[in-house]
Amino acid sequence: MVAASASDSRADTADAAAADATAAARALRERYRDAGLRPTKRFGQHFLADLNLARKIVTEVGPPGEGPLLEIGAGLGALTFPLAAAGHAGVAIEIDRRLAAWLAEALAPWPRIQVIHGDIRTFDLQGDRLRVVGNLPYYLTSEVLFKLVRARTSLASAVIMVQDDVAARLLAPPSTRAYGSLTVAMALQFAIEPVLRVPRQAFWPAPEVDSAVVRLTPRAPQESGGGVWLERVVRAGFAQRRKTVARSLAAGLGLPRPAVEACLSQLGLDPSRRAETLAPDDFVRLAAALDHEHGHPEVGDA
Repeated sequence: MVAASASDSRADTADAAAADATAAARALRERYRDAGLRPTKRFGQHFLADLNLARKIVTEVGPPGEGPLLEIGAGLGALTFPLAAAGHAGVAIEIDRRLAAWLAEALAPWPRIQVIHGDIRTFDLQGDRLRVVGNLPYYLTSEVLFKLVRARTSLASAVIMVQDDVAARLLAPPSTRAYGSLTVAMALQFAIEPVLRVPRQAFWPAPEVDSAVVRLTPRAPQESGGGVWLERVVRAGFAQRRKTVARSLAAGLGLPRPAVEACLSQLGLDPSRRAETLAPDDFVRLAAALDHEHGHPEVGDA
């Protein structure tokens, strides 16, 4: 009976904390509306308004205490409040100065979450087993994802919401329309799995497309391929999708086409193929072969 009572007490405490978080999120949204404010295109603001769905996303982050949290684009706190109420500690970044100040004020009962007014594009992601969560701004999605690629060794996981078509690109197999440089770059660094679909009606204002939540889990070093050179090779390969991979790579990397064709042939890859037919591991082998045979310019020379 004592054990059952203790369990019931913990459940009651968690329920009360969740209710407080929901009330705080609703109060901040009302404050925003009462001030006559509207989401702006400048910041790509589409706030998650379905708080039940927000709680589902928070459960996918995992229990608190497994690493510091980093929330990208905190907005009106639909994820921030339940994350804080669940006991997570870390940082929530928000580019809108007024929203950042209001959110920090509303989070006073949960001081383990620090709100920072800033831009994720310039934020230092160096850390130890960061757990990233967020509703990525549509206009920054690819840029943020490539930033996560470069910060992979600092991450434990990422549970992020992206446009439905971006999720399709992340999960696309070779030789499909959705398969591209983003697919390859992400697949080399992360195991990617779909979590849930998010209808456009769950946002305020509703965007023109649905969204999806995906989980990124960094691959072990021996499993992953990486580096700026590999990223450049991948981007160059897909830069001219209608051309052969040899022509696209030669143009994008400033290398003689016969030399690129020779490298492809040595790897057993037909130079007349297009980039979307190559598997992620093919790009790793190709980048290594090109580097070995021809070297590559420093990043600043690109």
